[in-house]
Amino acid sequence: MLEQVVLPANAGPTTPGARRSIAPGNGYIMLTSNGSEGMFPCSLAVARVDTPAYLPSGFIPAPRLAMNPANEMFDWTDLFDDVWSISEVFPVTYPTRKDRQVSPQTLVEYSRSDQAGLCLIYEIVSTRADDVTIVDVHGTLYDARNGAMLIEAHADARVRDITEDQLPPPQPPDRVAVDKRHIDPWFIAQERFRELVRQSILDLVAQDKKILAPRRPQQLIISNPVPPSRRSWRWPN
Repeated sequence: MLEQVVLPANAGPTTPGARRSIAPGNGYIMLTSNGSEGMFPCSLAVARVDTPAYLPSGFIPAPRLAMNPANEMFDWTDLFDDVWSISEVFPVTYPTRKDRQVSPQTLVEYSRSDQAGLCLIYEIVSTRADDVTIVDVHGTLYDARNGAMLIEAHADARVRDITEDQLPPPQPPDRVAVDKRHIDPWFIAQERFRELVRQSILDLVAQDKKILAPRRPQQLIISNPVPPSRRSWRWPN
């Protein structure tokens, strides 16, 4: 069993061997100072990759497509359900075979071919040190139109193992199982990361120079309405 260890908001990446991110711990930075022009509304393509930790001699580590859309995309689509400037969230569908080696440029190109305006590529790294499970999530948001890097985000979570003498009494067999995601480092880190991505995209939306509001239906006003008893109806041409 695990317990959450609260990290300071300004803590840097703590995972040994993880890729050093320029974003602060549990934070993000904007990599461009110029606001976009007419980017929104647009679609967001999401890809989770995984870099092998151990490879035979002579092999160069390369990211592999690791996302399982059936299990992972609901949280991403639900995250932007109330943000009209993100019209759609979908997984990068190429390469279709999981575990195939890819490059960020390839994923961005196929996001562009699927008419996405933004492409998010992120990775989850998990290690253990001194009876503490450490989970780092780091990712980069790209402009799918030209491949430019827009945002770098990083979130982490550390959870310490509970010793044998700290275990609670056994749960009665007739009691419903309790959701323990609040002490799961994978869930905590990914939840933090998703919120950072949402807030960073909202910042991009606020800086967009030609953002268009949703079109509102207009009410047709008739200056000389016909009384109900004399109103004639006809099918429109």
